[in-house]
Amino acid sequence: MKGITRLFAIIVSFVFLIEVLAFTAAGDAEMPEWKEGDQWKYQMTAFGMSVPVTYEVSEITFIDVNDKNYEVYDLKFSIMGSEQHHYYHTSSMGLVKTKIPTYIGSEEKLLEYVYDPPKKEYDFPLTEGKKWTSSHTSSTYDDDYGWMNSTEDIDYEVVEIETITVEAGTFECYRIDSEDDYGYTNTSVWYSPKVKNMVKSSVEAFGIETEMELTSYSIAGGNGDGNGDGSDLLSNPLMLLLIIIPIIIVVLVVVLVMKGKSKRAGERAAYPPGAPPSVPPTQPAPSQPPATAAAPPPQQYGAPQPMGQAQAPPQQHFCPTCNRPLSFVAQYNRWFCGNCNRYL
Repeated sequence: MKGITRLFAIIVSFVFLIEVLAFTAAGDAEMPEWKEGDQWKYQMTAFGMSVPVTYEVSEITFIDVNDKNYEVYDLKFSIMGSEQHHYYHTSSMGLVKTKIPTYIGSEEKLLEYVYDPPKKEYDFPLTEGKKWTSSHTSSTYDDDYGWMNSTEDIDYEVVEIETITVEAGTFECYRIDSEDDYGYTNTSVWYSPKVKNMVKSSVEAFGIETEMELTSYSIAGGNGDGNGDGSDLLSNPLMLLLIIIPIIIVVLVVVLVMKGKSKRAGERAAYPPGAPPSVPPTQPAPSQPPATAAAPPPQQYGAPQPMGQAQAPPQQHFCPTCNRPLSFVAQYNRWFCGNCNRYL
């Protein structure tokens, strides 16, 4: 009985651990790791027009900003034959630098935006209700005017976790709302841990609205139809743990139950209930029986009796350990417990 109770306590502890880990896994979005070639395709709508755009991790490289060296993802943004480059810090996913080509008439110019410290569009791990502020200096370089600096303070908040459906599929997302300190730009981004990027975004700046929705994606550990191939699940150590622990519990229960059955069967085969072994007891004989009443002399129990005269058994005694009836062995003048398999 004690063994069963102990086993039950172990199972309850494991189940509680699984629930805690599952809650943690569902409640936090850890920082993603991008690989070269990861790609996300969106449909962007603005000014009454809808055009396809693509983000792709073209390379992982190093850049210098104000005497600081950063390892960054070079996220290439392609739209209508034009390319922009956004450099995200690999250790924080903060935006370090942006290169945007612009046109004045027929002349192409390259604008560079540098953020020091990196612009914190995400603050991982993400949890519902989390708030943070990105305070940084934004430096813009223009071929004609050189560097122009400004200070920005942008407030962010994970307002809710919700499930949304787009062309690429259905995803559980962390909705992040932000607003700059001037109130000119309001942004909502729906970030998906599975996609490792945003699934949807809505930006309102100076009265102009721009929206993007994911149409397909291709990343390490998942396919591009929004359903995943399961390898991203198996590559997550936490999810593997949640799968393995229940299996271990089932195996442990089966082994312990079978072991207990085997032991009891062996005991029953060796010594039927109430049948003492033929080997003389090695324990010293007690000075008196375990109960208060003295046992009759051994020779009166088990000795030949005259025909027609019944043999009177000794007064019944019980085992002080298991409280089962004892058997008196006249040969050794001892009481024997068949349940505990020992002499008293």
